[in-house]
Amino acid sequence: METKNILFLTVILGTIFSLSYVATSITPFRGFIVNTPQEVDVNSGQTIVVNGSILNIGFYWEHQFNLTYSGVPSSYNVTFTPNYWEDMMTIRAWDPVNGVYRVPVPFNIIINVPSDAIAGVYAFNVTGQEFQSSRYVHNTSIFILKVSGAATPSNVTETQGVVSISQIIVPESVEEFKPFNISFDVVNSGTANQTVNISLQGPADWTLTAPQSVLVPAGSSVPLVFSAIPTSTAGNLAVVLTYPYQQTILNITKAGPYLVPTSISQPKAPQFSTTALITFVQKNTVLTIIIAIVILILIWYFVSTYSFYSKRKKPEEMKKQIETVPKVTEPKTINTISQDEAIVKQ
Repeated sequence: METKNILFLTVILGTIFSLSYVATSITPFRGFIVNTPQEVDVNSGQTIVVNGSILNIGFYWEHQFNLTYSGVPSSYNVTFTPNYWEDMMTIRAWDPVNGVYRVPVPFNIIINVPSDAIAGVYAFNVTGQEFQSSRYVHNTSIFILKVSGAATPSNVTETQGVVSISQIIVPESVEEFKPFNISFDVVNSGTANQTVNISLQGPADWTLTAPQSVLVPAGSSVPLVFSAIPTSTAGNLAVVLTYPYQQTILNITKAGPYLVPTSISQPKAPQFSTTALITFVQKNTVLTIIIAIVILILIWYFVSTYSFYSKRKKPEEMKKQIETVPKVTEPKTINTISQDEAIVKQ
């Protein structure tokens, strides 16, 4: 009986710890990042191959996943190889420096530019989307397609500039709750000054520098330094650059390295928050039901075990009570002799 109880409690506790780990993990259930180059140059009449990749950052695989594009004239012949995955898997690898990390899934974009294509700059939008879940999770990536060759008509405005982000530099290792710097350059290779908005993206519980607006002179670059305070959550850093171009807002995202904060001291115990609990229940209804069922099973187990041992001990207690009752001793009879009988006997 004792061995079965220990085994049962071990299974229940293991289930609770597993559910707690899943509940507290910041990793989204579904999510991915589409990576493409920042800028691609091509001539009229030329065919070019652009390399891209998809990094699955979610807890689950993506299913019925495909790629689409927009942002270029319909006369351009664009082909994705491949453009559909029945299962977009999460691929992991390991090395002594980074430990376990996720590996992106590659794809190619074959762009055939017509020979009579007009020179200009296009914001080529690549959209990935899964169609199995009810949320239809999707994400996009935009790169600049510069077309050269044919003369630019007079009604087309001159290129105002192509803005890009240099290599993102971060420390080799970061520590939990210890600030570190992220540095990079914003490069304007165009012929006009450009005002850009820069922001950081990272794990939801990290503290990141607020977005900044910067004026980048034509043909130059501006160095920027952002700061971040990590938690125990690992994740990717990304720099998002937004600027207006020809009545269009271009949004460029450059993914940085995948960072795993190291632990120096034990983190502080999380404080209970009613708001956080309500938010968790709303976002994780199924998981909340499972936790409630496990708690009810534990309550039932302890109550039934207590009742079982209580019923077993009742006859023994009654027996002990009978044994402890003191025996009643009968009073001894004392023979009394009258005074006359005593004289006769004498």
